Amino acid sequence: LEDIAQTLLAHRTRAVVIVASDVRDRIFLAHEVRTRLRDVKVVVVGSHSLYLRPEFNEALRGVLVVSTYPLLLETQFWDAGA
Repeated sequence: LEDIAQTLLAHRTRAVVIVASDVRDRIFLAHEVRTRLRDVKVVVVGSHSLYLRPEFNEALRGVLVVSTYPLLLETQFWDAGA
């Protein structure tokens, strides 16, 4: 990971998009990028309820989540009568 971080720094990368099938991998990589590359914006593809857990707040602060599924509690309840 250190070699990748150095390469991104050398190329003056401004944003990193993380795509992974396991949400835990996305959280881990977001944490590593934010730790090693302070000025790089992090984007993750795919929403998950784990992003809302307090223990991941530091790792995910400022991360942009791109998904077709909204990560809002209000959207979890559908009213059949509406």
